[in-house]
Amino acid sequence: MQFFLDFIRENERIKRLFNIVAETPGHQGTVIRFSNNFFSIYEIHKRYPSDIFKDIIYRFFDFHRHFFRELPDGIFFQFPFQSDSEYTIPNISTFRDFERFKESLPLMFKEFNFRPLEVIISVFNDAKIELFEEIIYQFRDDENFRVLIERRGRNIFLNSQKVHNPLVGGVSISSNNEKSFGTLGGFLNDKNGNVYGLTCAHVVSSNNQSVFQPAKYDSSKSREIGKVLFSSDLNFCPFQSPCSPESSIGNMDVTLIQIDNSENCEFRIHELGKINKLKEFKDINQGMKVEFNGRTTNERKQLIIGGLCVSYKIAYEQDSISQYACFTNLIELRSIPFKILGTEQYANALPVRAGDSGAWICSNDSEGYSWCGMLISGDVDRGYFLSSEHIIKWLDKSGYSFDL
Repeated sequence: MQFFLDFIRENERIKRLFNIVAETPGHQGTVIRFSNNFFSIYEIHKRYPSDIFKDIIYRFFDFHRHFFRELPDGIFFQFPFQSDSEYTIPNISTFRDFERFKESLPLMFKEFNFRPLEVIISVFNDAKIELFEEIIYQFRDDENFRVLIERRGRNIFLNSQKVHNPLVGGVSISSNNEKSFGTLGGFLNDKNGNVYGLTCAHVVSSNNQSVFQPAKYDSSKSREIGKVLFSSDLNFCPFQSPCSPESSIGNMDVTLIQIDNSENCEFRIHELGKINKLKEFKDINQGMKVEFNGRTTNERKQLIIGGLCVSYKIAYEQDSISQYACFTNLIELRSIPFKILGTEQYANALPVRAGDSGAWICSNDSEGYSWCGMLISGDVDRGYFLSSEHIIKWLDKSGYSFDL
């Protein structure tokens, strides 16, 4: 993910694009990602020696020459890899790595205007598409990225359901409000050995508010496990307000819970296992497989890292009233496509569900589970999470220093 931020920093044109779309009515958010074409090329580049790689590419482009002249972004570029989950994760962590890889590609890529990056403009369902098509036309000739429009349902804050003792992460919690619920993500330690739980501010927020497990909604056997020590303020904005890296006021959606000393806590996630370390933002990459367990999903679930949400507007619904908060640098989650039994077709399951907010997103590495971030929201086919590194740095700036 760090590469995307570095690329944006180096590219004035893409920053101008972000500002223009943010001012356009109907804009929900902007995502940057590597294209599937790029993943396909990178896969072949890694699998074959240089001369064979170039021969494969030349043959493909020659065969599809007619299509590429009509559709220069190469939508027919389909090698045997069908989904992000099957690709080799590109070893591209810096802007220079990206430039070096581009230099290694055959010259015919320039002829066919191949672009490795996609900027996806997410718009609300009732947005006027023609306004965004005009913007795409302005940026149609960029050599590094192409711009796509995608209608998405609103990205909404997401609001195991039994008693857990010892207490673990990935389980149901709530305030004293019987209509609300969310997920206790996991635990942090301070230097004195005190234990703190982490969840979303839209799940529980008021300082000194009691927190219950399971959620009051889920069980009459709920017990108080601690109180809210500190919580971020969600800064809401009018629906039509611009949401861009420049206009955002840096929202966080984090609540710190001081766990009662009487609680026996195990530093693991229900259905996953023990968390061994924090995964740095720079080590979270598109195509990487991650896992989580939340209050509603209630099982070990595997997802794929998507693109970086450079800016995104999230809806918070309470008592039939919607408010919107602008976030930057959220990371996108996608389902792993599964084959429909008896057919050659693939489908996607809902990646996250209401009540999973607060769940920790983890990668199952060679040394065990690493904490990547915390789930805060989702729409019909995506989830979105804050990176763990950004959460820890924000807590540190707020006067709270922790270890896993």
